[in-house]
Amino acid sequence: MLDTPQAVLDALRENDGRPHGLHRTVTAEELAEAAEAFDDPALLVTALLELMAAYEFTGEHRKSPVVFARLLKLRETTPDASASGRTTRSTGGSSG
Repeated sequence: MLDTPQAVLDALRENDGRPHGLHRTVTAEELAEAAEAFDDPALLVTALLELMAAYEFTGEHRKSPVVFARLLKLRETTPDASASGRTTRSTGGSSG
């Protein structure tokens, strides 16, 4: 259940470990939507970045500009919002 920001972050980490494909992309979309329910801009930035990556690796890169626009708008309205400290990828490299 995605009822807390930590639950969403844990689900993002779990999704990051999945192979790129439709299932990962659909889950990333659901997690981005879930992240919007919380007043946590850093969580939303993390979810949107993961969604953009999922689109890029599944051939749905045409959807990336929409996500990027959401990130820009979030940056404009919440300048302190960043995903720093809220990474889903290991520091040794990406899992994709």
